[in-house]
Amino acid sequence: MSQKTDDCLCAALCQKCHHELDNGNTYTRDERREILRKAALDTIAQLARMGLIEVTA
Repeated sequence: MSQKTDDCLCAALCQKCHHELDNGNTYTRDERREILRKAALDTIAQLARMGLIEVTA
């Protein structure tokens, strides 16, 4: 059984992309992980730019 990713690492994706990453066969496992990693970081950055979250070191 796999572990659920922490909710703070969400990624804003369109429905088509979300479905492809969860259920599709276009990408390898490593490619899916890299796409989701980048999408999560991009989502966090955009939320911070919008002032919806504060990122501290």
